[in-house]
Parts: sequence; C-alpha cells; structure tokens
Amino acid sequence: MDITCMEIPGKSKDIKVIKSKKLNWIKTKVTDIKSISPKVKIFTLETEKKIHIEPGQHFEIKLISASGYEAQRSYSVISNFSDTNKLCFAVSKINNGEVSEYLHEKLEISHNLYIRGPIGKYFNLNKICKSVILIAGGIGITPFIFYLRQKNFDTKISLIYSAKNQKEYLFRKELEDKNKLHKNFNLIVTLTKEFERTWKGLNSRINNEIIKSVTNKHSPLKTQYFVCGGSNFVENMSNILMNLGIDYKDIKLERFGP
Repeated sequence: MDITCMEIPGKSKDIKVIKSKKLNWIKTKVTDIKSISPKVKIFTLETEKKIHIEPGQHFEIKLISASGYEAQRSYSVISNFSDTNKLCFAVSKINNGEVSEYLHEKLEISHNLYIRGPIGKYFNLNKICKSVILIAGGIGITPFIFYLRQKNFDTKISLIYSAKNQKEYLFRKELEDKNKLHKNFNLIVTLTKEFERTWKGLNSRINNEIIKSVTNKHSPLKTQYFVCGGSNFVENMSNILMNLGIDYKDIKLERFGP
C-alpha cells in the first residue's frame, strides 16, 4: 500500500508562504508504531537516505482512496537527531479527522508512505535569540520536543504547556528530566481537566498571570515567543502576548487542525 503527499500553502494571516524549490516525494517504510496516550501514537518512518531537519519544520502526508479521493495533513517531526533516516511523528487521533483516523486505525508496520519535506522556514526554532518562551497546547508540543532534543541549553528557555490530564501530558518524563537537569530550562505545566489528587500542579488554562510571571523571569533579555496548538488556543495566546506589550515581530504562531 502506498500513500502519497504534496504541499499546500498556508492561508492563515500569520503564516508566511515562502517559495522554495520543488520537493520530491520520498518513499518511506513504517518501522514502528507506539501509543503514548489514549489519543496519540508515534509513527516511525524510515527513508533510504538521511534527511536534514530544522526544529519547527514539518512534512506533508497525503492519503488517496481507491476512488481517487485525496486528503492531506502536515505533521511536525520529533526525531532524536537533525540528520536522520528515521522520522518520528506524534499524531493525535481526532474525531472525523480523515488522515489521523486512518493512521491510527489502518496503518501497519511495513506499510509504505510517501511524504514530502521538510517544509517550513517561518517556524524555524533555530533562528532565535538567547531567550525563548515556548507555549504549547495539547499536541502542539511536538515541534518543541524536537527543538529541545537538539539543545545544550545555553539559551534561556521556558516551556508553558497545557494538556487535558495526566494521561495526555505527553513526553512527561523527558520534559521533567530536562527541567531537573538544566538550570536554563523552566517547565510550567497546567492540566485543565485533571481531577486526580495525584496532580499537585496548575489546573487552569494558560492565562495572563501565568505568561506574565514567565516573561518577567526572562527580563531584560530580548525574547522570542513560539506558540503552537489548535486555532482557538493560538488565537488566545496571541491576544494575551499582544496585551502584555509583546511586539508581534517577536511572536511566531503555528496552528494545528483536524
């Protein structure tokens, strides 16, 4: 079984569409599928040659049915290395999500996928200053995982991460280990729908007070802000940052959809 992909330009007003050389389809083989939460699986795809990937870039996957119907989505890479032939994607299963439901329910190890990428210069996390604040909602954590795996933490980094509950707190051990190990990394997690007493942390949505307290810790450094999550989440976080007086030129947004 083969699945193909193609690039489609972003239409959101905060996304820059940059012309680039044509990318060819790359044939990959699915070598591993692992569940990391009730709704999220990591798919590992292997290519013949190594690919260089910058943090924040993504790949396109396109599905084609027997009748010729097509559906495509973008997925951020969470691999361990920037030069690799093993590409990992964390995909959340979304109700009525054509691509995500297929990947979760139909895709099997040894199947072939055609993907195209890496794509994206706008959300490139390597092009940042010495101070950065990452704000993630749900599966929007994925581009930041790849970025954090490449860092030696000479940059001052804060990650504000909102998830529903402990089961959907993705990459928990990895993030908390980094928080303990690196003094330049500050992890703030809030779980909005966690009712178990075992959770002692924040339980509100990311709000003005949370973001302001983090930005104060980065003062007076020149700071860049990266926000990733669903459309409503990104819109809300953008409004909070702007209301705090953050220059829009220092804010990069990436929206995830079904």
